[in-house]
Amino acid sequence: MATIKFTFEDNRIPEVLVKNAEAGYSILEITEDHDIHLNHNCGGVCACSTCHVYVLKGEDY
Repeated sequence: MATIKFTFEDNRIPEVLVKNAEAGYSILEITEDHDIHLNHNCGGVCACSTCHVYVLKGEDY
């Protein structure tokens, strides 16, 4: 399980913290499961470049 903090370029959109995100799911699937709007036109196949996700920090070992 992972904790993911979503922050947005538009600072009017509040941060969203998703706790216990299950391994094996894409970021897009996690956003859809938690009612977080992430623009995407290709259906999640990485073909359209409309969504942009920046990973700022990974898991600490």
